[in-house]
Amino acid sequence: MSARRSSFPLSSILLVFLLWGCDGNEDLHKAAMDGDKEKVVSLIEQGIEVDLKNNYRWTPLMHAARGGSLETVRYLLGKGADVSLTDDGGWSALTRASAKGHTEIVRELIKAGAPLDPKTNKGFTPLLWAALMEHAEIVKLLIEAGADAQARAEDGRTAFMIAVTENHNDVLQVLQAAGVKP
Repeated sequence: MSARRSSFPLSSILLVFLLWGCDGNEDLHKAAMDGDKEKVVSLIEQGIEVDLKNNYRWTPLMHAARGGSLETVRYLLGKGADVSLTDDGGWSALTRASAKGHTEIVRELIKAGAPLDPKTNKGFTPLLWAALMEHAEIVKLLIEAGADAQARAEDGRTAFMIAVTENHNDVLQVLQAAGVKP
């Protein structure tokens, strides 16, 4: 009787172990990602840098903004987290919160002075992401704060074009009410 061979090669198993944790996320990143404010507070109080970057230049603020943890975002902002930082893809905390539809976090980041029009590597601003993901209230907040409503992504689309082509009528209504033209 011959031994049964696995169809999963050993080299694949080794690669998985080598890549495990390759994002460089530290405990602070993980706590911010999980919205574990108490752990974030503890780690910051131990002297961990509030803007600690992982291998992709994500900061704890970016993780908390993406994850929707308003209290963690507020704490990090209170500790001086830099709202202007972007990761390797050009995404800021505001971009991440806008794309995910975290309205209150967007409001906090705007209040903290986050740049309104950072562009991702594909040329998308927070406003363009909010339009694409159909977050009309965030589109309104960004326009009221002074975001460029005529910004174009790398593919040439504006928020207005996105709203029309994606049939996001609520976003289109916000744009039209703000006087945005095609």
